[in-house]
Amino acid sequence: MIPMADTIVVDRHGRVYLPKLIRRLLGLGPNSLMEIDVSDDQVILKRVDSIADGGRGMFKKAKLDVAARLDEVRAQGYPVE
Repeated sequence: MIPMADTIVVDRHGRVYLPKLIRRLLGLGPNSLMEIDVSDDQVILKRVDSIADGGRGMFKKAKLDVAARLDEVRAQGYPVE
């Protein structure tokens, strides 16, 4: 897991804002798909890529090389610890 902690606010409509660094690190853009899980007192969001499975519109989870994405984000000048 990436050693990153931040406090965010849930707005009156139940929305949360993901910081730009996290969106860049995970490669999230407008209309990106996220999977949400709830475990005890945690909400876990996972990036999901939409890949048509033989034209049936099935979704497959994408594998993310976090170390490589961290290097890319650092190369763009974002401080990642």
